[in-house]
Amino acid sequence: MSARKIVTILATLVVVASLLIGCAPKATPTAPPPYRAKASTTPHPTDTPVPSTTTPQLPVLAGTPVPVPAGVISPSNAERMTQLARWGKGAIMQVAYSPDGRLLAAGSSLGIYLYDAGTLKEARFLETTSPVYSVAFSPDGSLLASGSADYTVRVWRVADGSLVRSLEGHTHRVESVAFSPDGSLLASGSMDGTVRLWGVAKE
Repeated sequence: MSARKIVTILATLVVVASLLIGCAPKATPTAPPPYRAKASTTPHPTDTPVPSTTTPQLPVLAGTPVPVPAGVISPSNAERMTQLARWGKGAIMQVAYSPDGRLLAAGSSLGIYLYDAGTLKEARFLETTSPVYSVAFSPDGSLLASGSADYTVRVWRVADGSLVRSLEGHTHRVESVAFSPDGSLLASGSMDGTVRLWGVAKE
């Protein structure tokens, strides 16, 4: 085959390739998907809150009186406003069973709840002026010790819920209390970094 024919064939192939490329369909660019903001779980300050359809079981605190206001609150009587009721159990900090297993004590941010361990019904509420972080029964179950956020250790009579003794000395909240096995000592641990032992003084 002559060189002239080879050149002619190559030129023809180039022309055919050019035509094929020109006839190929052009790819259409794909538009990016529209931006959609993620749903936020935090309500916007201008959002209108949706009222809850769940009706709370009230009252939830034994002995809480039904609120009976004396009248409509106004500028003339606002200084006489007072708490009429308190709802809620508060935050539970610690629980402890009595030695016989009949009572369950729960230290909370409002005080101490005593429950019948068999029925789980509230038997008594010991109100305190400070959150209770720890509770412990004495070995015979007659006393209950508690450690509070006001740096005090309190000893309660289980039979009637009366306060027997308030022990002071810690300089930070008391987060742990425990009786010795024979009931002669009461230990308390505090955020002040100390453990204190309490007992009956000799006469």
